[in-house]
This record gives sequence, structure tokens and C-alpha cells, in this order.
Amino acid sequence: MVNSIARKGQRLAAKTIIIQGCAGLFSSLVIALIMGQEGGIFALIGAGICILPSAVFALFAFRYAGAQKNKQVVQSFRKGSVLKLLLTMVLFALVFKHTTALVFPLFIGYITAMVAQWPAILFVTRRTKTTN
Repeated sequence: MVNSIARKGQRLAAKTIIIQGCAGLFSSLVIALIMGQEGGIFALIGAGICILPSAVFALFAFRYAGAQKNKQVVQSFRKGSVLKLLLTMVLFALVFKHTTALVFPLFIGYITAMVAQWPAILFVTRRTKTTN
């Protein structure tokens, strides 16, 4: 059973991931206009490489909440962090192994999605506080 604190964390994480997706999509459209369709696709792949591991982390990180589940919270954060790092490395390795990747757009998409999470977290948490 997921308690209300964990549910709030899950909702915040979902909103943040949606904002990351929008930023990644926007950057891929800009790159597509500048570098062509292939560049846009690789920018979108780069954004996906950031977003998918973030979603996996969120699934693990917000499973538990509360003082009584302190050990489980720490363990789930640790597992989520490790999985996020491993999944990111595996996804980059797969892209570099199986494609002739356009590195610049790939990393622009990844960095855009990664950087978008910082203001997204501030925006989502501030907006949540003002609506409560």
C-alpha cells in the first residue's frame, strides 16, 4: 500500500518527467529544423536516454515514505539511483553500438532533458504548495 506522502512524490515525479519530455521534444524539433530529420531523431533519442532512467528512478524512489519505513526509503532510493546510472550507460552503449549516432544532437537532447528537470522540480513543488 502506497501512503499519501509517497503518492505526492510520485505525482511530482510524473509531472517533472512530463516537463522533461516536453523540453526534449522541443529541443529535437529545433535540432530537426537546424540539422535535418536525422539530427532531430538523435536529439529525441538523447532525451529518451535521460527520461527513461529518470522514470525508473521515480518508480523506486517513491515506493515508500514515512519515518516507520526509513530503511525501505533509503534502500529504494539507492536501488533507483543505481538502476538509473546503469540504464543510462546501457542505453548510450546501445545507441553507439547499433547506430552511426550524430553525437552533437544526441547529447543536446540528453542535456536539455536533464537540465529541464531542475526548474521543473522548482516549478512543480512551488505550484503544489500554492494550490494546497
